[in-house]
Amino acid sequence: MLPGGGAALLHSSRILDFLEANTEEEKAGFQILKQALKKPMMVLPHETDFNGRYIVEKILEDYPDNLTGFDLRKGTPLGS
Repeated sequence: MLPGGGAALLHSSRILDFLEANTEEEKAGFQILKQALKKPMMVLPHETDFNGRYIVEKILEDYPDNLTGFDLRKGTPLGS
């Protein structure tokens, strides 16, 4: 396990918002990839009694600088 790995994948999912799909298949592929990149950050908190979906939304909305993760031991955002 790599500390910060889930946050790195989560933040990298944002780039997909700037790509233009040429076909419906590409659009669907972008959505699948975006969900896959968010998944580790949703699953890990679940194993520690935190709501993964809430953490993902909170980090993406409140910390747009791509420098924030989440400390599962303390239950607090990290970074910025």
